[in-house]
Amino acid sequence: MFDAYINALRRSFDFHGRTALGDYWSFQLFVAIFGMSVLLFDWRISGEWNTTGILFTLFLVAHIPAGLSSGARRLHDVNKSGWMQLIYIVPGGVLYMLFLLFQPSEEGANRFGPPIDYDGSATERELIAALDRSDDVMFAGIEKLEQLARLRSEGVVDEAQYLQMRSKILEIIGR
Repeated sequence: MFDAYINALRRSFDFHGRTALGDYWSFQLFVAIFGMSVLLFDWRISGEWNTTGILFTLFLVAHIPAGLSSGARRLHDVNKSGWMQLIYIVPGGVLYMLFLLFQPSEEGANRFGPPIDYDGSATERELIAALDRSDDVMFAGIEKLEQLARLRSEGVVDEAQYLQMRSKILEIIGR
């Protein structure tokens, strides 16, 4: 659970890719538990039990980017646009968003990329399968190389995994 929280914070401004169901809800649960602790502490030091103090306000503001980006990536995982989060402002929108956010991950690669393993890494098999299904292998290969480079820079895949997947993608492009 803590790993999902740290990963979401690390990717606070990354609205690309996908976030699995378990990672998303682990992050949300950790934020809820940690947030309640901060709120109780805030109330305790202020002595006022009916107001929101500065610590809790700072906590909420600090978690807005991670919440929005992980929500967008979670929606990508069910093949929906991250912009769907705007539905929160529509009456009844929260219920529809909960419905979407609890949907199981879409099998295989979708328009937002390959599925992400629970540990945050894209599976090599899915990266290659996404290339094989593409009509324009060269374009898809370049796109996958860019995605793979981004995963390496984010620390999602290590250098050895990067080099291995890169060589397989280049091999497919060269067919």
